[in-house]
Amino acid sequence: MKVRIWTLSICVMACAVSAARGDEQDAKSRLLEAENRALRSQIAALKDMAAAGQKSLAAISNRVATLEKKLADAYNERAALHQKNEQMKDQLAKAAIAHRAHLATKVPAPPAKEPKTADNDEASIDDYRFVWVVAKAGDVELRVEKTEDTTCIELYKGMDILTMTPANTEAVAAVLARADQYHQAMKGDAEKRETVKAGQCNVTFANSPKHGFSVSVRSDERFGLNSIYMQRKDAKALAIHMAKAKRLAALVDKKISPTTK
Repeated sequence: MKVRIWTLSICVMACAVSAARGDEQDAKSRLLEAENRALRSQIAALKDMAAAGQKSLAAISNRVATLEKKLADAYNERAALHQKNEQMKDQLAKAAIAHRAHLATKVPAPPAKEPKTADNDEASIDDYRFVWVVAKAGDVELRVEKTEDTTCIELYKGMDILTMTPANTEAVAAVLARADQYHQAMKGDAEKRETVKAGQCNVTFANSPKHGFSVSVRSDERFGLNSIYMQRKDAKALAIHMAKAKRLAALVDKKISPTTK
């Protein structure tokens, strides 16, 4: 009887231990399942983030392509405008040459004859044009031109002529004299450009990785198409003479004053 009771006790204890082990395994199983669900959630979130990143990257690529197309269109439009501007300049230059040729070949009407006396046998000089080439730097000439009505300063290059008053010429000279300062400030690989107002003209300093440093002078009038381009050393050389424009003009007025001769 005692043996049976002891055996039964052992069986009960074994069942209890087995049940406890089963509960422990169930708890571990539930914990692993919870961890697996958390990992699956994280993986899904990472996939969503990756998909969103790909969409953003695609949108950025499309935006870059659009901007590159707009930039190319802007460059093409600028090139077309530059070509049109050059054509207009050529047409104006040809028209100016033709007009000058016409004036040069135009035969003036013979003067009316007057009775010759001791008082009226003198001729008068009018409708004249005097040009003095003061200096030349590179392919740019600095001229003083005097006519019956005006005395002005000209920058002449090829078929381009920029006409200025003596006072305006000295204002331009003051800006051209600072060409070295702008050259130092614009050094580098970037495209740079700066325009300085000088009286009724605009002086532009430009630096290009492809073409280097250049200087141009242009009238600020609405239809002032002629620009005189020059190298830095030529601008500095001309500025020395341009700074004396008023004295140069006064000298011409003094020396060239046709009267009755």
